[in-house]
Amino acid sequence: MSEPLPKKLKIETIDPASRGERHRAALMAMFLNENPLSVPEFLISPHPPADLDVNIVIDDQGHTCLHWAAALARIDILRLLLAKGIFS
Repeated sequence: MSEPLPKKLKIETIDPASRGERHRAALMAMFLNENPLSVPEFLISPHPPADLDVNIVIDDQGHTCLHWAAALARIDILRLLLAKGIFS
């Protein structure tokens, strides 16, 4: 039987649902921002985070950022998403 870890040490597990939460929130905020050209830095970065999933559902109705960009006629964001290979 293994001994428990010392109380000083803490193993952090990353829940896949919460791992993408910060990206989901930033993508949703992009459309709630009054500036239509406001885009999260990670989206325009040539090296986006490995855990970034831009096809993630960002609202309670099951819409992705591509849906929001199209609905709000954010053409520049649509072009950016399509250039990144997003097709949802």
